[in-house]
Amino acid sequence: MGFRTQKPIEEQVVVITGASSGIGLSTARLAASRGARVVMAARSPEIEQLAEQLRGEGGRAEAVVADVSSEHDVRHVADVAEARFGRIDTWINNAGTSVYGRALEVPVDDMRELFDTDFWGTVYGSRVAVERMRDLGGTLINVGGVVSDHAMPLQGANSAAKHAVKGFTDALRVELEHDGVPVQITLLKPASIDTPFFAHARNRLDDGVPAAPPPVYAPEIVARALLDCAVRPKREVAVGTSGRAQLLLARWMPALSDKIVERRMFEPQMRREPHEPRVLGPGSERGDHRGMVRRRSADVTARRAPAMGAVVAGVGAVLVAIGLMRVASRVAESRAV
Repeated sequence: MGFRTQKPIEEQVVVITGASSGIGLSTARLAASRGARVVMAARSPEIEQLAEQLRGEGGRAEAVVADVSSEHDVRHVADVAEARFGRIDTWINNAGTSVYGRALEVPVDDMRELFDTDFWGTVYGSRVAVERMRDLGGTLINVGGVVSDHAMPLQGANSAAKHAVKGFTDALRVELEHDGVPVQITLLKPASIDTPFFAHARNRLDDGVPAAPPPVYAPEIVARALLDCAVRPKREVAVGTSGRAQLLLARWMPALSDKIVERRMFEPQMRREPHEPRVLGPGSERGDHRGMVRRRSADVTARRAPAMGAVVAGVGAVLVAIGLMRVASRVAESRAV
């Protein structure tokens, strides 16, 4: 079947889960500003107020209070979308959570709860979305992450869930292609994004609180990539140049990648602070990252301007190659000491 261009975003009905904050809220606001009819789903009752804000700004938005870990709730989201706007063109499975801690120390109940949202919520959303878009066609976008391919320490459960999301998404894509179902599937893999994700994550660290490891990107970058995929679907899209570099490193030199992660990715994932509540409620697109937040990403710019794609890809490959050589040299020197 291959990937085909879909209708313009201003003609689409877009369903977004996890739409009360972070990437989901940023995407809902951008989609509404571009003329799409947006259905915003989230567990928080405040999702109603956020949809009202969009309507007050001239957008067309509907809110649904729903927990994606409940298949009944997910079906209710689809029912509301069809009742209000008549159909669904793009469904974005964005809802997700995390738990930080060492893999052998995080309680299994925490892991199960995470899988209920991150994995089963994606499964329910995917099944319902395909069911509702099977005849007219559409786009399903599952939000994974760099950890869909490249596991991170202190995020074992999240890495496992996002690996599972990738496996399910890839299998579903092939099955729909085989059956000729006109639903196109994209797996979106953001890098480190400044959202409330880290403040909302369950913290099982002994000596700090979860933090976004740099370089950190703004959620608007992911929102633009999501809406681009709603119109021009692709198989997989990594958002954030650093994320693409991590994936290339893990693919080309996995043992070296593990060694770098072992030495470089523990401290940047936490802040040495007391375990105190960090309140970033519904309506917050940004998190509490204290360093620089990048508002642009060269890889996203290249996708939006195809003529630049080859140039950016070539430059990126050279930079990654240089980085690999430098890191390899450092690791070799450390072993020789």
